[in-house]
Amino acid sequence: MNTKLFTNCLALLAGIFIISSCAKNEMISTPETTISTGAQKLLNEGYIYTQANGIFDNAIFTFAIQQDGSLELVNQMSTGGSGTGEGLGSQGSVTLNENHSMLFVTNAGDNTLSSFMVNSDGLLTLAGIVETEGKLPISVTSFGQYVYVLNSKSDNIAGFKVDAIGGLSLMPGSVQPLSQEGADPAQIEFSPNGKNLIVTEKATSRITIFQLNPQGIAVKSISHGSKGKTPFGFEFSNKSVFVVTNAAEGVENKSSATSYQLTGPQGPGVVSGPVKNLQSASCWIAISKKANTIAYITNTGSDNISSYSVSNMGQLSLLQSVATTTAAGPIDVVVAGPDEKYVIELSAEGQTIGVYSRNTDGSLTLVDAVIDLPALSFAGLATF
Repeated sequence: MNTKLFTNCLALLAGIFIISSCAKNEMISTPETTISTGAQKLLNEGYIYTQANGIFDNAIFTFAIQQDGSLELVNQMSTGGSGTGEGLGSQGSVTLNENHSMLFVTNAGDNTLSSFMVNSDGLLTLAGIVETEGKLPISVTSFGQYVYVLNSKSDNIAGFKVDAIGGLSLMPGSVQPLSQEGADPAQIEFSPNGKNLIVTEKATSRITIFQLNPQGIAVKSISHGSKGKTPFGFEFSNKSVFVVTNAAEGVENKSSATSYQLTGPQGPGVVSGPVKNLQSASCWIAISKKANTIAYITNTGSDNISSYSVSNMGQLSLLQSVATTTAAGPIDVVVAGPDEKYVIELSAEGQTIGVYSRNTDGSLTLVDAVIDLPALSFAGLATF
């Protein structure tokens, strides 16, 4: 199989990472900006955020999506924390809140979480940094005034409340363990109604669901075996259905996806799958929700993207085993732009960000590629 960056998806399994960097990030000065209550897209089609994950000084890069689909780097700035210089093996290390007024970034190197206010021009103002109450934070999620982070090495989650100026404070009682030590988690995400947290565990092939009390505290968890080995990234296609990628322990051409109905704290019910895509190391996922609902999955071991249709009830059907080829080692992926007309993916080994236009048959057409990313260990994509 193609193993060029599969380890970045499955170092996840063995705790071995293959991308490293020892060079300090050269930072571009950040212009003075005014904090707004919510960002507005100005003269472009939106913004993309990704973190460099640099060892000495982590940085967040901001790209503007131009009207022709090309990307323009508009700023980079320090997160105030440090990265690992290696692949994170996770989905959601960079995330926006619901109204795009705040951005949250994990700093896996020094076990901190940074919060930013998003300005009207898409630029950022650092609002706060907090310790994550665990080791190796790799994924973060937001709902209303609550933020939860997933700590991979300590196999736990921790919850924080956001104040009026974007600062974070730990919520007592919110630090909760995963199903067991060595769970090797991949992602944490709120359910659309904010009443549950879902965590995928790669090493155990489990999905752990936490119930939240009215104060936003995770108070109860139940773990369930996943239908498909090595569950990794996931996203909700509607208010109750979520689709999970299955990396299948890295076995060549055995990756798949499974959809689940979130039935409450008693656990998810399988709707469809595992539906195979004949590719290797399917890890990251993004779902378009306008017009036809289509899931796009990056196949890190195959250097391509697969597409699935998702029905209103959550039934999965493979559209394109290879919707497009990518640069080496595609990882994070998002659907972006007005009417979700673009799919944007980060290829860590190829050190590129690729922009693709969406076609009705599920295939993708390359529009632009940013190919001059610094030789760092970029991770995470967030967009609005």
